[in-house]
Amino acid sequence: MLRKNDVKMKRHQRVHNDYIEWVKYQNKLRKEGLFRASGRVRARFKRVRDHCKEDLRFLTEMAKLLPEDQRAQVFNAETLKSFFEAIFNPKLIEPGPDKRVLDAKEYRMWRERMASLLEETLDIIAQERLIQHFVPYEIHLLVGNELLPAINHLKALYYSLFFEKRKEKQKKTIFEAKMSRIRRA
Repeated sequence: MLRKNDVKMKRHQRVHNDYIEWVKYQNKLRKEGLFRASGRVRARFKRVRDHCKEDLRFLTEMAKLLPEDQRAQVFNAETLKSFFEAIFNPKLIEPGPDKRVLDAKEYRMWRERMASLLEETLDIIAQERLIQHFVPYEIHLLVGNELLPAINHLKALYYSLFFEKRKEKQKKTIFEAKMSRIRRA
């Protein structure tokens, strides 16, 4: 017998599938030039957007609350790669059955949204409190931290991840170096 939460999950998944099919159909109508933005269609798009935002809030809370072993099973490169590709891909190359080519207006909108999103994402990634866990202390000293710290942090992270793939044993990260200095003192 299905538990009450299992029934809710099945209903939630059915709503997701309905929304996906409906948006695909609306995109098909747009492509064929038959799309009409009636009040009903706008209201449904608003429900789709609200549903997406609610799901993102849920995922954000889960990313904060789940223990690391559970978080690693949900939020990893394999599961998030297609999500990030869908967000950052302008879909300009060779339209296929599920792909759309952006017109000039959509491209400008995409470009403005991406500039803002990339800026926020890079600011989060470039924070020293995150970088210190990945960058060896020696690379941090080499790259520097004077004029443009965010850019230097990104360069240091890139170099560290690049060399980490090629090295078996990595030197101490910034965080590990700080911790060993604290222990010695």
